[in-house]
Amino acid sequence: SGVGKSSLINKVFGVPKAKVSNRKPGEADIEEGIISEQNKRLILHDSRGFEPGEADTVQIVQRFIDGKNTQPHIKDRLHAIWLCFGILCAGGRLMETGVEDFLDLKTSGKLGPSVYSHQCCSGF
Repeated sequence: SGVGKSSLINKVFGVPKAKVSNRKPGEADIEEGIISEQNKRLILHDSRGFEPGEADTVQIVQRFIDGKNTQPHIKDRLHAIWLCFGILCAGGRLMETGVEDFLDLKTSGKLGPSVYSHQCCSGF
């Protein structure tokens, strides 16, 4: 959380709809698809960030992924996951527990599509 995930989605895919918040955790709704103007077949889903103490976010994301991966039509399934997380520049915890839990899901084979990571250097 707080690594610029929504801003990155907006910039890379040219979609102004991902909700950006500089002061509080994002209010993204993973169920709401964001269609790229650059490619109408590209549908993005922005999740809330993995905040400390909010274990339910990982479960929400996992349920969403499970639901998408069981869709009968390939066009309705997930094809890639872009995981954005912050790395502290000096000291502190390497990554949030929610990010670790999410990566554990990938390692255990519970996430079908590929996971791509984007690491941002957070302030001290």
